[in-house]
Amino acid sequence: MAKQPGEKGYAFSINGVNFDSHTKIKSLTLDGDAKDNTPLTLHDAGADYQVPTGKVFIAYQAMIYIYNASEMGRIGEAVAKDGDGAGITKEVLKLANGTNLPFMTSCIGVFTAGKFITAETTSTSVVMKSGSILYGVEVDA
Repeated sequence: MAKQPGEKGYAFSINGVNFDSHTKIKSLTLDGDAKDNTPLTLHDAGADYQVPTGKVFIAYQAMIYIYNASEMGRIGEAVAKDGDGAGITKEVLKLANGTNLPFMTSCIGVFTAGKFITAETTSTSVVMKSGSILYGVEVDA
C-alpha cells in the first residue's frame, strides 16, 4: 500500500501482511544486561513495554549484542515486568550470534496483548548487552 501525498508514517509489508501508513515503528531497547536467571523487560521511551490491550506486537528485526558465539538470546512474553521477579513464560524468539560482534538479524515474532516483552540468554554468565534493540509494530488484534 503506497503512502498518499500528505500522509505521515510508513507503508510496508512483512511476510505478506500489509501495514498502513498510520503504523508507527517501535524500537524496544534493553536498558541493562540480561542473562539467564536475570531477565529484563524491554523498554519503549524509557518505560517497561507491555503490549497494549487489543493489540499485538509484531517483531521483524533485532540488533542483538551477545559477545559469545556459543550462547543464545531469548526474547519472549512475561506476565509481569522484571522487577516483579517475572521470567519468560512463552519464548517467541531465539537468536544466535555467529560472531563475537553485535549483529542485526531479520526475525518474525508475534507478542500478545497484556504481556511484557522480556529478554534473557541461555547462560548465567553470558549476557545480552544493554543497547540491544527489537524493532516492530503494534497492530490491532
